[in-house]
Amino acid sequence: MPSPRLTHSSSSIKSKNSLDILVSSNALTLCGSPEESVGCVLTGTLVLTLVEPMKLKSLRLTFLGTVMMNPIDGDSPKEIILTKKQWVFLQSQSTSYWLEPDQYMYNFGIVLSGDFPESTRVRHGCISYKLIAVAERPGLHFNIKTQKTIDVKRTLVNSTELWMGSHPVSTNWDNRLLLSISIPSQYFSIGSNLPFSIQATPLEAGLNIVRVKAFLREVVTYSLGRYARPITRCYGLSISYVDCTANQRNLWELQGVLSIPNRASHNCETGYIRVAHQLAVELQVTDAKKASKTICMTYPITLLSPIHYELAQSPPSYLHHSELPAPELMTPPPPYSSFTPW
Repeated sequence: MPSPRLTHSSSSIKSKNSLDILVSSNALTLCGSPEESVGCVLTGTLVLTLVEPMKLKSLRLTFLGTVMMNPIDGDSPKEIILTKKQWVFLQSQSTSYWLEPDQYMYNFGIVLSGDFPESTRVRHGCISYKLIAVAERPGLHFNIKTQKTIDVKRTLVNSTELWMGSHPVSTNWDNRLLLSISIPSQYFSIGSNLPFSIQATPLEAGLNIVRVKAFLREVVTYSLGRYARPITRCYGLSISYVDCTANQRNLWELQGVLSIPNRASHNCETGYIRVAHQLAVELQVTDAKKASKTICMTYPITLLSPIHYELAQSPPSYLHHSELPAPELMTPPPPYSSFTPW
Protein backbone atom coordinates (compact mmCIF):
# COMPACT_ATOMS: atom_id res chain seq x y z
CA MET A 1 0.00 0.00 0.00
CA PRO A 2 1.27 3.55 -0.59
CA SER A 3 3.08 5.28 2.22
CA PRO A 4 1.06 7.82 4.22
CA ARG A 5 1.20 11.42 2.97
CA LEU A 6 -0.54 14.20 4.85
CA THR A 7 -1.39 17.71 3.74
CA HIS A 8 -2.72 20.71 5.61
CA SER A 9 -5.96 20.86 3.67
CA SER A 10 -9.16 21.48 5.61
CA SER A 11 -10.37 17.94 4.85
CA SER A 12 -7.42 16.48 6.76
CA ILE A 13 -7.88 18.63 9.85
CA LYS A 14 -9.87 16.80 12.52
CA SER A 15 -12.52 18.27 14.79
CA LYS A 16 -10.60 17.45 17.96
CA ASN A 17 -7.06 16.94 19.18
CA SER A 18 -5.77 13.53 18.14
CA LEU A 19 -2.73 11.33 17.85
CA ASP A 20 -2.45 8.89 14.92
CA ILE A 21 0.10 6.29 13.88
CA LEU A 22 0.37 5.79 10.13
CA VAL A 23 2.52 2.92 8.86
CA SER A 24 3.48 1.70 5.42
CA SER A 25 1.92 -1.68 6.30
CA ASN A 26 0.27 -3.25 9.35
CA ALA A 27 1.78 -6.62 8.39
CA LEU A 28 5.52 -7.28 8.23
CA THR A 29 6.91 -10.33 6.47
CA LEU A 30 10.01 -12.31 7.43
CA CYS A 31 11.00 -14.47 4.45
CA GLY A 32 12.79 -17.71 5.22
CA SER A 33 13.96 -19.36 8.41
CA PRO A 34 15.39 -17.35 11.32
CA GLU A 35 18.88 -18.36 10.18
CA GLU A 36 18.46 -17.20 6.57
CA SER A 37 15.98 -14.30 6.78
CA VAL A 38 17.40 -10.82 6.21
CA GLY A 39 14.68 -9.24 8.35
CA CYS A 40 12.24 -6.46 7.46
CA VAL A 41 11.70 -2.73 7.91
CA LEU A 42 8.81 -0.87 9.51
CA THR A 43 8.40 2.79 8.55
CA GLY A 44 5.70 5.28 9.36
CA THR A 45 4.66 8.68 10.63
CA LEU A 46 3.34 9.82 13.98
CA VAL A 47 0.74 12.56 13.42
CA LEU A 48 -0.26 14.97 16.19
CA THR A 49 -3.31 17.01 15.18
CA LEU A 50 -4.18 20.04 17.33
CA VAL A 51 -7.29 22.13 16.77
CA GLU A 52 -6.49 24.44 19.65
CA PRO A 53 -3.30 25.63 21.38
CA MET A 54 -1.92 23.07 23.80
CA LYS A 55 0.92 22.61 26.25
CA LEU A 56 2.81 19.31 26.10
CA LYS A 57 5.48 17.93 28.40
CA SER A 58 6.69 15.21 26.04
CA LEU A 59 5.86 13.22 22.91
CA ARG A 60 7.13 9.69 22.47
CA LEU A 61 6.51 6.55 20.44
CA THR A 62 7.43 3.01 21.49
CA PHE A 63 7.68 -0.17 19.46
CA LEU A 64 7.13 -3.09 21.85
CA GLY A 65 7.34 -6.83 21.21
CA THR A 66 6.27 -9.19 24.00
CA VAL A 67 5.57 -12.81 24.81
CA MET A 68 2.64 -13.27 27.20
CA MET A 69 2.07 -16.61 28.91
CA ASN A 70 -1.21 -17.19 30.75
CA PRO A 71 -1.31 -19.53 33.77
CA ILE A 72 -0.66 -23.18 32.89
CA ASP A 73 -0.95 -25.88 35.56
CA GLY A 74 -1.23 -23.24 38.28
CA ASP A 75 1.76 -21.18 37.14
CA SER A 76 1.63 -17.41 37.43
CA PRO A 77 1.37 -15.28 34.26
CA LYS A 78 4.67 -14.42 32.64
CA GLU A 79 5.74 -11.63 30.31
CA ILE A 80 8.93 -11.58 28.25
CA ILE A 81 9.99 -8.43 26.41
CA LEU A 82 11.39 -9.34 23.00
CA THR A 83 12.25 -5.84 21.85
CA LYS A 84 11.63 -2.26 22.91
CA LYS A 85 12.52 0.75 20.81
CA GLN A 86 11.52 4.29 21.76
CA TRP A 87 11.54 7.52 19.79
CA VAL A 88 11.36 10.73 21.85
CA PHE A 89 10.14 13.54 19.62
CA LEU A 90 9.63 16.03 22.45
CA GLN A 91 11.96 15.46 25.38
CA SER A 92 10.43 15.76 28.85
CA GLN A 93 11.65 18.90 30.61
CA SER A 94 10.78 20.97 33.66
CA THR A 95 8.97 23.38 31.34
CA SER A 96 6.30 22.63 28.75
CA TYR A 97 6.12 23.03 25.00
CA TRP A 98 3.52 25.43 23.62
CA LEU A 99 2.06 24.13 20.35
CA GLU A 100 -0.18 26.10 18.04
CA PRO A 101 -3.10 24.45 16.16
CA ASP A 102 -1.55 22.43 13.31
CA GLN A 103 -0.64 18.93 12.19
CA TYR A 104 2.77 17.87 13.46
CA MET A 105 4.34 14.91 11.69
CA TYR A 106 7.28 12.81 12.89
CA ASN A 107 8.74 10.06 10.71
CA PHE A 108 10.15 6.90 12.25
CA GLY A 109 11.61 3.59 11.16
CA ILE A 110 12.96 0.39 12.65
CA VAL A 111 14.72 -2.68 11.27
CA LEU A 112 13.63 -6.07 12.63
CA SER A 113 16.23 -8.81 12.40
CA GLY A 114 15.30 -12.07 10.71
CA ASP A 115 15.32 -14.11 13.94
CA PHE A 116 12.35 -12.32 15.54
CA PRO A 117 9.50 -14.74 16.39
CA GLU A 118 6.33 -14.21 14.39
CA SER A 119 3.05 -13.00 15.85
CA THR A 120 0.76 -15.73 17.10
CA ARG A 121 -2.08 -16.20 19.59
CA VAL A 122 -3.01 -19.50 21.22
CA ARG A 123 -5.06 -20.55 24.21
CA HIS A 124 -2.43 -19.94 26.88
CA GLY A 125 -0.21 -17.32 25.34
CA CYS A 126 0.62 -14.94 22.54
CA ILE A 127 3.48 -13.21 20.77
CA SER A 128 2.56 -9.68 19.77
CA TYR A 129 4.04 -6.41 18.52
CA LYS A 130 2.57 -2.93 18.78
CA LEU A 131 3.34 0.76 18.48
CA ILE A 132 2.33 2.92 21.48
CA ALA A 133 2.26 6.72 21.25
CA VAL A 134 1.81 9.10 24.19
CA ALA A 135 1.49 12.87 24.14
CA GLU A 136 2.08 13.79 27.79
CA ARG A 137 0.26 16.87 29.07
CA PRO A 138 1.17 18.85 32.19
CA GLY A 139 -0.78 19.05 35.39
CA LEU A 140 -4.06 17.18 35.70
CA HIS A 141 -4.80 17.12 31.98
CA PHE A 142 -5.40 13.74 30.41
CA ASN A 143 -2.63 12.48 28.14
CA ILE A 144 -3.38 11.76 24.49
CA LYS A 145 -2.66 8.10 23.71
CA THR A 146 -3.01 5.69 20.82
CA GLN A 147 -1.58 2.36 19.75
CA LYS A 148 -1.45 0.17 16.67
CA THR A 149 -0.91 -3.60 16.41
CA ILE A 150 1.77 -4.75 13.98
CA ASP A 151 1.43 -8.28 12.63
CA VAL A 152 4.79 -9.99 12.05
CA LYS A 153 4.53 -13.09 9.86
CA ARG A 154 7.11 -15.57 8.65
CA THR A 155 6.71 -17.36 5.35
CA LEU A 156 8.63 -20.56 4.60
CA VAL A 157 6.34 -21.86 1.86
CA ASN A 158 6.48 -20.84 -1.78
CA SER A 159 3.81 -21.35 -4.42
CA THR A 160 5.55 -24.46 -5.80
CA GLU A 161 5.38 -26.24 -2.44
CA LEU A 162 1.80 -25.06 -1.92
CA TRP A 163 0.45 -26.85 -4.97
CA MET A 164 2.66 -29.93 -4.83
CA GLY A 165 0.89 -33.14 -3.91
CA SER A 166 1.79 -34.90 -0.71
CA HIS A 167 3.12 -38.41 -0.28
CA PRO A 168 0.80 -41.05 1.20
CA VAL A 169 1.43 -42.31 4.71
CA SER A 170 1.39 -46.12 4.75
CA THR A 171 1.68 -48.82 7.37
CA ASN A 172 1.46 -52.58 7.65
CA TRP A 173 -0.57 -53.45 10.74
CA ASP A 174 0.73 -56.66 12.25
CA ASN A 175 0.99 -58.22 8.77
CA ARG A 176 -2.81 -58.33 8.77
CA LEU A 177 -3.81 -55.07 7.08
CA LEU A 178 -2.13 -52.66 4.66
CA LEU A 179 -3.20 -49.06 5.24
CA SER A 180 -2.53 -45.86 3.29
CA ILE A 181 -3.74 -42.27 3.88
CA SER A 182 -3.55 -39.63 1.12
CA ILE A 183 -4.30 -35.90 1.10
CA PRO A 184 -4.05 -33.52 -1.90
CA SER A 185 -1.49 -31.22 -0.21
CA GLN A 186 0.36 -30.81 3.05
CA TYR A 187 -0.71 -27.14 3.27
CA PHE A 188 -4.24 -25.91 4.00
CA SER A 189 -5.75 -22.51 4.72
CA ILE A 190 -7.63 -21.97 7.97
CA GLY A 191 -11.36 -21.97 7.25
CA SER A 192 -11.09 -24.39 4.31
CA ASN A 193 -11.79 -28.14 4.05
CA LEU A 194 -9.32 -31.00 4.32
CA PRO A 195 -10.24 -33.92 2.03
CA PHE A 196 -8.55 -37.27 2.57
CA SER A 197 -8.71 -40.79 1.24
CA ILE A 198 -7.94 -44.14 2.87
CA GLN A 199 -7.01 -47.37 1.18
CA ALA A 200 -7.03 -50.61 3.17
CA THR A 201 -6.04 -54.03 1.91
CA PRO A 202 -6.71 -57.00 4.27
CA LEU A 203 -4.01 -59.65 4.39
CA GLU A 204 -6.11 -61.98 6.53
CA ALA A 205 -9.39 -63.66 5.72
CA GLY A 206 -12.39 -62.43 7.72
CA LEU A 207 -10.87 -59.04 8.54
CA ASN A 208 -13.44 -56.27 8.39
CA ILE A 209 -13.41 -52.46 8.96
CA VAL A 210 -16.45 -51.49 11.02
CA ARG A 211 -15.75 -47.83 11.83
CA VAL A 212 -13.44 -45.05 10.68
CA LYS A 213 -13.03 -41.81 12.61
CA ALA A 214 -10.86 -38.91 11.50
CA PHE A 215 -10.06 -35.79 13.48
CA LEU A 216 -7.88 -32.72 13.25
CA ARG A 217 -5.54 -32.22 16.17
CA GLU A 218 -3.63 -29.10 17.24
CA VAL A 219 -0.50 -29.58 19.34
CA VAL A 220 0.84 -26.50 21.16
CA THR A 221 4.13 -26.47 23.07
CA TYR A 222 4.86 -23.65 25.50
CA SER A 223 8.45 -22.89 26.55
CA LEU A 224 8.32 -20.66 29.62
CA GLY A 225 12.03 -20.21 30.16
CA ARG A 226 15.47 -21.43 29.22
CA TYR A 227 15.57 -24.00 32.02
CA ALA A 228 11.86 -24.68 32.38
CA ARG A 229 10.31 -27.91 31.13
CA PRO A 230 8.24 -27.31 27.98
CA ILE A 231 4.50 -27.84 28.43
CA THR A 232 2.52 -29.45 25.60
CA ARG A 233 -1.23 -29.28 25.15
CA CYS A 234 -3.29 -31.11 22.54
CA TYR A 235 -6.64 -29.79 21.29
CA GLY A 236 -9.21 -31.40 19.03
CA LEU A 237 -10.43 -29.05 16.30
CA SER A 238 -12.86 -31.12 14.24
CA ILE A 239 -14.06 -34.72 13.80
CA SER A 240 -15.58 -36.74 10.96
CA TYR A 241 -16.90 -40.29 10.64
CA VAL A 242 -16.32 -42.07 7.34
CA ASP A 243 -18.87 -44.34 5.75
CA CYS A 244 -17.35 -47.83 5.55
CA THR A 245 -18.49 -49.34 2.27
CA ALA A 246 -18.18 -53.02 1.62
CA ASN A 247 -14.78 -54.10 0.39
CA GLN A 248 -14.46 -54.92 -3.26
CA ARG A 249 -11.79 -57.36 -4.43
CA ASN A 250 -10.20 -57.23 -0.99
CA LEU A 251 -9.77 -53.44 -1.10
CA TRP A 252 -11.47 -50.65 0.86
CA GLU A 253 -11.40 -47.20 -0.70
CA LEU A 254 -12.80 -44.63 1.71
CA GLN A 255 -13.23 -40.88 1.28
CA GLY A 256 -13.77 -38.19 3.94
CA VAL A 257 -13.63 -34.45 4.58
CA LEU A 258 -12.66 -32.50 7.70
CA SER A 259 -13.52 -28.84 8.19
CA ILE A 260 -10.74 -26.58 9.44
CA PRO A 261 -12.39 -24.14 11.90
CA ASN A 262 -11.50 -20.46 12.00
CA ARG A 263 -10.49 -20.81 15.66
CA ALA A 264 -7.48 -22.92 14.61
CA SER A 265 -4.02 -21.37 14.98
CA HIS A 266 -1.55 -21.35 12.12
CA ASN A 267 1.56 -23.52 12.29
CA CYS A 268 4.52 -21.72 13.82
CA GLU A 269 7.91 -22.59 15.20
CA THR A 270 9.37 -20.16 17.74
CA GLY A 271 11.47 -20.53 20.84
CA TYR A 272 8.45 -19.69 23.01
CA ILE A 273 5.36 -21.11 21.29
CA ARG A 274 5.27 -23.95 18.76
CA VAL A 275 2.07 -24.97 16.98
CA ALA A 276 1.75 -28.14 14.90
CA HIS A 277 -1.22 -30.02 13.40
CA GLN A 278 -2.04 -33.61 12.61
CA LEU A 279 -4.66 -35.47 10.68
CA ALA A 280 -5.39 -38.50 12.88
CA VAL A 281 -7.35 -41.54 11.72
CA GLU A 282 -8.70 -44.34 13.91
CA LEU A 283 -9.94 -47.55 12.30
CA GLN A 284 -11.88 -50.14 14.25
CA VAL A 285 -11.47 -53.60 12.74
CA THR A 286 -12.80 -57.04 13.60
CA ASP A 287 -11.33 -60.39 12.64
CA ALA A 288 -12.98 -63.71 11.85
CA LYS A 289 -13.43 -64.36 15.58
CA LYS A 290 -15.20 -60.99 16.01
CA ALA A 291 -12.34 -59.67 18.13
CA SER A 292 -12.14 -55.89 17.85
CA LYS A 293 -8.97 -53.82 17.50
CA THR A 294 -8.33 -50.09 16.97
CA ILE A 295 -5.61 -48.89 14.61
CA CYS A 296 -4.34 -45.30 14.82
CA MET A 297 -2.44 -43.35 12.17
CA THR A 298 -1.35 -39.72 12.04
CA TYR A 299 -0.43 -37.44 9.15
CA PRO A 300 1.39 -34.12 9.81
CA ILE A 301 -0.15 -31.12 8.02
CA THR A 302 0.52 -27.39 7.95
CA LEU A 303 -2.24 -24.84 8.53
CA LEU A 304 -1.71 -21.39 7.06
CA SER A 305 -3.51 -18.22 8.06
CA PRO A 306 -5.09 -16.23 5.19
CA ILE A 307 -2.07 -13.89 5.29
CA HIS A 308 0.37 -16.82 5.15
CA TYR A 309 -1.61 -18.38 2.31
CA GLU A 310 -1.52 -15.15 0.31
CA LEU A 311 2.21 -14.67 0.95
CA ALA A 312 2.91 -18.23 -0.20
CA GLN A 313 1.31 -17.47 -3.57
CA SER A 314 2.97 -14.08 -4.14
CA PRO A 315 6.03 -12.47 -2.55
CA PRO A 316 5.59 -9.36 -0.39
CA SER A 317 5.91 -5.96 -2.04
CA TYR A 318 8.40 -3.41 -0.83
CA LEU A 319 8.28 0.38 -1.01
CA HIS A 320 10.81 2.19 -3.14
CA HIS A 321 12.69 4.87 -1.25
CA SER A 322 10.96 7.50 -3.39
CA GLU A 323 7.59 6.40 -1.97
CA LEU A 324 8.56 7.06 1.64
CA PRO A 325 7.37 10.29 3.33
CA ALA A 326 9.48 13.24 2.23
CA PRO A 327 11.53 14.87 5.03
CA GLU A 328 10.01 18.27 4.29
CA LEU A 329 6.54 16.91 5.18
CA MET A 330 7.58 16.45 8.77
CA THR A 331 6.85 19.39 11.04
CA PRO A 332 9.92 19.67 13.30
CA PRO A 333 9.60 19.92 17.08
CA PRO A 334 9.13 23.46 18.40
CA PRO A 335 12.39 25.29 19.06
CA TYR A 336 13.65 25.57 22.59
CA SER A 337 12.38 29.14 22.69
CA SER A 338 8.87 27.65 22.68
CA PHE A 339 9.30 26.47 26.26
CA THR A 340 6.73 27.97 28.59
CA PRO A 341 6.32 27.33 32.29
CA TRP A 342 3.16 25.52 33.35
